[in-house]
Amino acid sequence: MKSKVITVVFTGFLILGLLVHVIVPDQVINAAERRVLQQFPEVSTKNIISGKFSSDFEKYLCDQIPYRNVFREIRAEVTRNIFQQIEDAGIYSDGTYLYKDWYPTNYEAIAHFIEYINGMKDAFTKENHIYFACIPDKNYYAMHLDWLSLDYTYIFQQCQSIIYTQIDLRDCLQLSDFYRTDIHWKQPNLQKVVEKFGASMHFSTQWDYTENTLGSFIGTLGQQAAVHGFEDTLTYLTNATITNADIYYMENDTESEVYTKDKESYDAYDVFLGGANAYIEMKNPNSTSDRELVIFRDSFASAIAPLFLSAYSKITLIDTRYISKKYWKEKIEFTNQDVLFMYSAGMINNGYALK
Repeated sequence: MKSKVITVVFTGFLILGLLVHVIVPDQVINAAERRVLQQFPEVSTKNIISGKFSSDFEKYLCDQIPYRNVFREIRAEVTRNIFQQIEDAGIYSDGTYLYKDWYPTNYEAIAHFIEYINGMKDAFTKENHIYFACIPDKNYYAMHLDWLSLDYTYIFQQCQSIIYTQIDLRDCLQLSDFYRTDIHWKQPNLQKVVEKFGASMHFSTQWDYTENTLGSFIGTLGQQAAVHGFEDTLTYLTNATITNADIYYMENDTESEVYTKDKESYDAYDVFLGGANAYIEMKNPNSTSDRELVIFRDSFASAIAPLFLSAYSKITLIDTRYISKKYWKEKIEFTNQDVLFMYSAGMINNGYALK
């Protein structure tokens, strides 16, 4: 009798789950996971014979399960709080900060990155002043913790073979300068970093900003980890120079502001220069200098580049993950600009991502 009750209850749950799955509309994007969800696969003879349909259908069922985020949160709480695991879904936790699992060190990708960056020298003139900085990410300041990490010593040693003037940022940052729930650094904490760039690149800026708070912020790691108790405050800096700057975004061929507060996005960090953009021009109409800066970068530059505006009349940002050399060379005529290569250690470890 007991086994029959269990069977009936289990069957009822399966039927109920199927009905809910049919009734609830499929989602295209899961904002919490920052990814596109699997849609119902195409039914064709070719896909069925090859096994692609069954494989994609299994992914579809997993992605489109009703209340997926609730189940994710339950699994995360059980994994971390009951089984006491410090890693789940590729994210580590020390109880205060969340860390992306960058391991293992990809030696071939690092070599490719260095070859790629050095190979760009032919695009520049003798009058260009060219600099390189490897940004030590949050994990660099947590190497004392007991988990596998990138070989940061190797990465920084290999970066010494980059042929441009080196700027070492490792002594300018500490763990508290990064968000608890995101990989990125906090803009209000970057004064020492800006001063280090200024000393190396021969410019000076006044640290005279107004702090503006957007509110509570749960970054990419916090959303993907689906754990409770981790939260940040998203703060951005303004002054007259930043407010009056003219910003051009090639991605959607529009002029906008430095901070895109009204942009519809599932990532609040996109407030900094609109998030992922291949090519951006920032102009300072009130500049007393004719100096220009070109930054080849990843997402970390979005928060710090606006803090360089008072030293330059124009700053161009190029994200080489999204635009190839052929296209950015058509948009820029190199003369005597400052050129800065600025990439995080995690990006360097994923060097094949550069176009």
